[in-house]
Amino acid sequence: MILVATERAKTYSLYWSNVPTAVLGHQRRVFEALNRPLEQQELDRKAHGEWMTEVLAQAAVDEIVVFCDIDAFPLTAAAFDRAVEAAAAGAVFGLAQYANQKSNEQLYAGPMFLAVARQTWERLGRPDLSRNARFDAGENLSTAARAAGVPVELVMPCASLVPRWALAGQGVFGIGTFYGACEYFHLFESRRKTGTNIMAAVSGDVAAGRALDFAGYLQVAWRSERSLSARFERFYERIRSIERQFRRRRKAGRAAAAGR
Repeated sequence: MILVATERAKTYSLYWSNVPTAVLGHQRRVFEALNRPLEQQELDRKAHGEWMTEVLAQAAVDEIVVFCDIDAFPLTAAAFDRAVEAAAAGAVFGLAQYANQKSNEQLYAGPMFLAVARQTWERLGRPDLSRNARFDAGENLSTAARAAGVPVELVMPCASLVPRWALAGQGVFGIGTFYGACEYFHLFESRRKTGTNIMAAVSGDVAAGRALDFAGYLQVAWRSERSLSARFERFYERIRSIERQFRRRRKAGRAAAAGR
C-alpha cells in the first residue's frame, strides 16, 4: 500500500555524462521493483547543491522532495516511506554524512538520500544548498533546520564493504555502505567501473525480492578492489620503468660529456 504522504513525493537523481549507463539501470530497476517514483536528470557539470536548490524552488507547494544520488537507493519500500513520512511531519530526513574536508564537526542529512518537504524548506528561509567554503553540498539544510528547532533525523551506517572514511567519531563509511537496519544503500564513487559490480549485485537482489547476500557482496568487492590494485601496480611499474630509463640516459649523457 502506498501511503498518502508517499503520493506527494517525487524522487530526483542527478547524474553527469561520465556516469556508467549500467549505474542508471541498476538504480532504476530498484525503484521500479519497489513501485516508488524516480526521475533521473542528466545535467552535465551541474553542481549538486545548486541543482538541489533549484529543484526545491520549482517543486509544488505540497511536494515532498526526495534527493537520491545516482548510485544510491532504498532497500525496501518501507524505507522509502519512512523518509517521506518524516519529511511530511516537518523533519529533515537523511543518511548521516560528515564532510571530512571541512572544519565542521556536525553530522548532517546527506544528499545521497535526503527527504524534505518544500514547505519546510520555505519555513527555513529557502537556504541555499550549494557547496561553499564552510559547507558541503546539502549540509546547510541541516544547519538551518537545527537553528530553527526543526528535527533532523539521521540514519547511521550499519555496514560498509570497503571502509574508507571516518564518520566523525561515530563510525565509518566507504564503498558499498548500508544504512539503518539495512534500509538504504549508497555505493560511493560510482564513476569507478569496478564499483558497478557491487551495485549490480545489491540492486539485483533487491529488485528480485531476495535476501541481501553480504557474503556475496564481500566477494564482489574483494575482486573489484584486487583488480583495481593490480591496475595501479601496473601503472606504477610503468612509471618506475620510465624513471629507470631516464636515469640511464642521464647517466650515459654525463659519461659522454665527461669523455669529450
